[in-house]
Amino acid sequence: DLDLDQNPEDKLGYVLVDQAECDVMGPLTRILDRVYDEIGPQQPDSDYLESPLWAEVISCAQDALDVFMANEERAKAKSPRYWQNEDDWDKIP
Repeated sequence: DLDLDQNPEDKLGYVLVDQAECDVMGPLTRILDRVYDEIGPQQPDSDYLESPLWAEVISCAQDALDVFMANEERAKAKSPRYWQNEDDWDKIP
């Protein structure tokens, strides 16, 4: 929905924090689109999970999670008082 596979850099400052996040979202959204296109929208979850492509989805998702978590940890180090829970995110200066 956000077209992150086309040009993730367009989402910097909107949903992505830095270039590292852009770099991992492109491959993740492309493999998800590929799996969706090859398996089809009306198939059961098991068809996705049993696809030989699913291992690549997991790998790309792990790469993205690692980058997002590293960015969150850096943000917490800069402003730990704001990072109590998700409800506090809007309070970050």
